[in-house]
Amino acid sequence: MTLVTSALDVTLQLSVMKQVMQLFIKALFEEQIGDMDYLQRKLPQHIQGWISAAVVRNISKKARIQWNSLLQAGVRLPGDIPRGEVGAVACFLVWIAGAEGSQHSKRFDTTSSDIYSPCHRSAID
Repeated sequence: MTLVTSALDVTLQLSVMKQVMQLFIKALFEEQIGDMDYLQRKLPQHIQGWISAAVVRNISKKARIQWNSLLQAGVRLPGDIPRGEVGAVACFLVWIAGAEGSQHSKRFDTTSSDIYSPCHRSAID
């Protein structure tokens, strides 16, 4: 979760990142946890802990360097991923995690220009 949170922290505004994490966590644990209220209340503390862990381990710094190198290479547009992409980003994370039956698909399709996977892009091109 530290890696996911640090990547989102670099690419999204904090409020948007929290929305994505809430959707992602809900999708991962909804079937296993009957009462999601406790998890939703504690999630901001966990997110802050994951961000702190990423900073201490220089994960955030490396994520920011990678994000900037994608801009320099012309692979992405300047700025953060827009708020309107919250659902697409959350779906992508669910797919990566293999939740909700997504492990059966080796390809993630989206209309979002902000979700990029080099291994899948090369297979498409």
